[in-house]
Amino acid sequence: MVTRAARAATESDRVLPHNLDAERAVLASILVDNAAYAKAAPLVREASFYRLAHQLLFASLARQLERPHGLADPLTTQADLVRHGTLEDVGGMLYLSELLTGATRATNIAHYATLVAEAKQRREIIAAGQAMLAQAFDGDDVATLLADADSAIIQLRHGTGGALLHTSELGRQLSADLEYRFAHRGELLGVPTGFSTLDVHTGGWENGDLVVVAARPSIGKTSLVLKSAWTAAESHRRDGTQRRVAFFSLEMKKLQLMYRLMALLTGIPIKRLRGGGIPEHVTHEWAAVAQAQERMATMGLFIDDAADKPYVSTIRGKCRQMMADGGLDLVIIDYFQLMKGEPRKGGETNRSAELAAVSRELKLMAGELNVPVMLLSQLNRNSTIRDDPRPKLSDLRDTGALEQDADVIAFLHRKDHKNSGPTAFIIDKARNHDTADIWLTLDRQTTRFEEMPEGYTAPEPTAEEKAATKKAMIIARKRVTI
Repeated sequence: MVTRAARAATESDRVLPHNLDAERAVLASILVDNAAYAKAAPLVREASFYRLAHQLLFASLARQLERPHGLADPLTTQADLVRHGTLEDVGGMLYLSELLTGATRATNIAHYATLVAEAKQRREIIAAGQAMLAQAFDGDDVATLLADADSAIIQLRHGTGGALLHTSELGRQLSADLEYRFAHRGELLGVPTGFSTLDVHTGGWENGDLVVVAARPSIGKTSLVLKSAWTAAESHRRDGTQRRVAFFSLEMKKLQLMYRLMALLTGIPIKRLRGGGIPEHVTHEWAAVAQAQERMATMGLFIDDAADKPYVSTIRGKCRQMMADGGLDLVIIDYFQLMKGEPRKGGETNRSAELAAVSRELKLMAGELNVPVMLLSQLNRNSTIRDDPRPKLSDLRDTGALEQDADVIAFLHRKDHKNSGPTAFIIDKARNHDTADIWLTLDRQTTRFEEMPEGYTAPEPTAEEKAATKKAMIIARKRVTI
């Protein structure tokens, strides 16, 4: 039987994957033709090279070529290495000459850079596997092991995003993103919101953002994000493949959401759909139902009524699996106050602290998965006892952590929350764009939101409405003080 120590010793003797010929080819190609650097930079960085001399050489070439009108040849590279005290570590001018002696065609640099990057990925996979092995032997609980293993795989697949990077490398990423945005100016680059005015204002939901949509009960939070979900699920990514959306419902069951989705797609009142109230002779409505079923069968929308285990770890694990199976582009959770913090050793914690931890975990999940996470939230009753009933950030219920963690916070507000009519989508916090009020209108029979005509503004309340509102405020204040 091979012991753990013997197996570890055998594995430590193995040389880590690398391709020195490809590394030399990348460096030589750049020295021969500086334009080749632009093809290699998106694929490799200094740490991608296995040999220290090659790391130092690539760093020198990057320093020279990322300056305006920068040039790099053996003489300028020698001078740069001398300035940074690394010429001898590279092997001197002799090694630079040897590189050029075996130089390959610079047109093939993308192929060689890919080989270098793949070898680096193999080394990272080995390092992650060794860390998992050590953690498993150290006796951590299985749930923690699986969560950490999932996280490691996600990082290997999509990058860690947490390494310290020099501004030169970040500049390359910025240049690539700017180039794409310039080439696709006028197009929606984020995940569609479901409303064209909101798309224009926000640019769509951004990857890594935690988006909070909050409102009092019966305003239509679920209806709004369900429209956002199916719009995103019928849209396409930059590479032309269909987007995939995960909708976690902690309140409604899957079939209830499907009826709502059917009403949204067909325009048929949900009450008639659930009550079987479509007459056989109304062929156009049956045709609309059939068409909606076809759309639902092809859209990339996945629904989970995960009320039994409303933990961030449960949702994160399902999202990771979905990402591995075919990608993930948007996560929706309905709603925040029904979530629970992870069971902790040493007793109970207060609800506010529990939800604060949940809020932070959701923000971290959005960044880790690099997708927008939409989170529905309830509001407390503060707005019902104010003269101005518009929701504010301080009205977020149970915890102030959402105000800190969220990238976007929007409120839904309607004068008569129990009926259809104009509804304000109030963007009260936004890290990457301006705040705004966007006017929608709700048809309660179909639970569908539509945009109000351009230029719509809410009418001023009449004297009777002001008096009724004031009376309601007085009654609400009395209830609070009792």
